[in-house]
Amino acid sequence: MLQDFRSDFSRGHHVSSQRIRFQRRNRPCRYDIDRFTPNFLSIFESLMPSEEEIAKQKQLLTSLSRLINTEWPNSKLYLYGSCANSFGFSNSDIDLCLSIDDKEMSKVDIILKLADILQAGNLQNIQVSPGIIPCVVTCQLMF
Repeated sequence: MLQDFRSDFSRGHHVSSQRIRFQRRNRPCRYDIDRFTPNFLSIFESLMPSEEEIAKQKQLLTSLSRLINTEWPNSKLYLYGSCANSFGFSNSDIDLCLSIDDKEMSKVDIILKLADILQAGNLQNIQVSPGIIPCVVTCQLMF
């Protein structure tokens, strides 16, 4: 079977001349790129969460921590995902990791207890999926 010239074997063995590299580095951008900038920025800004939304996320994290600490005093809630790394959009979900040290309860019992805690804290539409790894509890928040 014939192999393509750019096979894994030859990858990295061809080095462009200095003249070619200089030409690539000095290649101008599109002449009309500035014409697109306002549109791109407006789309970007429309997707960014507002300061009010960020404040509500922080308020939620604090409220959930308080609720959960009533049952598990040494527990910690960690924010991860797009809200934690600033890649979140407006109305993005909030990914939280609950760290508890309770060796007495099974994972299913912990998830069910967590659902009870959230319901008691006036969160709406609590859904528990303990068969999924990691276990998932979803809820709808009313601000």
